[in-house]
Amino acid sequence: MARGIIVFGSPGSGTTTLGRAVAAQLGFAHFDLDDYLWRWDTEVPFTRSRPREERIAMLMGD
Repeated sequence: MARGIIVFGSPGSGTTTLGRAVAAQLGFAHFDLDDYLWRWDTEVPFTRSRPREERIAMLMGD
């Protein structure tokens, strides 16, 4: 049976920091949804989302 923990919260609330720490402590893989949804090549973060096909390809690769 697959096991995992989902940490969910508003942007800037520390969910990524908490998720990374918990994953490291428990030896789990860490997947940050922001990495799949948002493009980081913008001047202002969280303003340009990735195309659906790109998100699916990224998820299938992980």
